[in-house]
Amino acid sequence: MVDEHPLVFPTILRHVSPAVRGSKNGPFRHNMQIRVPLDDTRTQVYRVNFVPSDTERAPADKDPPHEYRALKSPAGEYYMDIVSAQDSMAWETQGRITDRTQEHLGVGDRGIVLLRKLLKEQIEIVRNGGDPMGVIRDPAKNKVIEFDVVNEMIGLYRSPAERARAAAS
Repeated sequence: MVDEHPLVFPTILRHVSPAVRGSKNGPFRHNMQIRVPLDDTRTQVYRVNFVPSDTERAPADKDPPHEYRALKSPAGEYYMDIVSAQDSMAWETQGRITDRTQEHLGVGDRGIVLLRKLLKEQIEIVRNGGDPMGVIRDPAKNKVIEFDVVNEMIGLYRSPAERARAAAS
């Protein structure tokens, strides 16, 4: 079984799950989890969920209907019977940034090294007045990138062509 939740670099996770608990036939809830650093010790997680519809549309002249669901009690305690609250607790309560000067990276940490190199390069581009990767200023080229989330556990499958491409890579 395949269960892919694409990371939208660097701080967003795209996820799809059944809108009705236990259902594998849809509709499916689409979810973007956005992590925003508040300072060196705190992160705030925002989630935007929606269920696409071919017939329902939000009014053009006002905000779309929405619902706020708290992941914490009024006293600030995370609701531990909700998976989303458990995830948010883990992200939001990690504490101070680790002293990276004391770490010992190994061969298995190659991705960390590559990510840090990429970030340093992009910071330097911005310092020199340029745009970092991913910034598109031409409105004609600045389109929403659509991508699927594969979750065979709930019935979101790749097409045979997509499976073949994934197997070849």
